[in-house]
Amino acid sequence: MFGNKKSSIRSVLAAFAGMAVVVTGLSLAFAAGDDTEADSVNSNVDEALFEEFMTEGAQIFAMNCASCHGAEGNESLSSHVEIIADNSRAVGNASRMLRRIVHGGTYMPSFGAILDDRQVAAVATFVRNTWGNEFEMITEEEVAEIR
Repeated sequence: MFGNKKSSIRSVLAAFAGMAVVVTGLSLAFAAGDDTEADSVNSNVDEALFEEFMTEGAQIFAMNCASCHGAEGNESLSSHVEIIADNSRAVGNASRMLRRIVHGGTYMPSFGAILDDRQVAAVATFVRNTWGNEFEMITEEEVAEIR
């Protein structure tokens, strides 16, 4: 009889363990659904901001950068100007690129006093996602960290 009692206790414990697995699985499924919805909303916001940055960045580039880098980013109007079209070395490292835009470089003038964080983020995002370049969007917070 003692053996049967142990067997019954094991069966009950196994049943509880099985129910715990099912409940945990359902909880995770519902949580994943919530995250997916939140990710979708965030993704839409990011896409809208990305499009705004691309539009604003194109205008900022035309007014401030094209004179040296060319309207299509594929010119080196002086021997020291870097071609930025299809150039992951020049634009792939976000912090390097942001430092160049904000603080300038050997030949590159500083635009930190001329452009605010949003404008720098927009032009950097534009350059990093045009003319064969495909990188993540730059945020205003990333620019603020470089300043």
